Amino acid sequence: MPSEKKCSNFLGIIPSHSSKTTTLLHKLATNHRYADVYFISSDGEEIPSHRNVLAEFSNIFAAIFEEATEIPIQITADEFDAATIQSALNFLYDKSDSIIGKETKVFKLAVKFGIQILIDACRSFFEESVDSTNVCEFIQIAYSNNFKELKRKCLLILVQKKDEIDLTKVAELPKNILFDIYCFKL
Repeated sequence: MPSEKKCSNFLGIIPSHSSKTTTLLHKLATNHRYADVYFISSDGEEIPSHRNVLAEFSNIFAAIFEEATEIPIQITADEFDAATIQSALNFLYDKSDSIIGKETKVFKLAVKFGIQILIDACRSFFEESVDSTNVCEFIQIAYSNNFKELKRKCLLILVQKKDEIDLTKVAELPKNILFDIYCFKL
């Protein structure tokens, strides 16, 4: 199955910024001539897509399409701007570098719509890039989604690099996270 091969190419791997390869899937999916789904973004833009691609990556999309009575289907995604939606779609269309620099926003979209391959790619990014400047944001993502490895890395940074971390951000963390920081053993 082509989709199985495609999925295995993305697990935890995000190509560099220089990746410019246009795959057949990307070429087909970005041809909007036969688009049958439109996302409505927070900035009012309509972003076209295709049911067969979206349903392959998300049971939530599949359920929406099963219940729909009219085509094209409109999906209100007013929590996300057009750039975030388009980045997520491009990732699904074989442009895995399209989410670089937008991982946090794209992650929220992936969680909302249950796009596991995108959740995994963003989680890998968070685990690889967590540092003293973003640890307070990433630890909340880790706790909200039970990402054990990300939790461990964040707690380690919070304990080992506490002098480098903005204390006002630490003070805003939920009590359960603060308690775990206090109890964390190296």
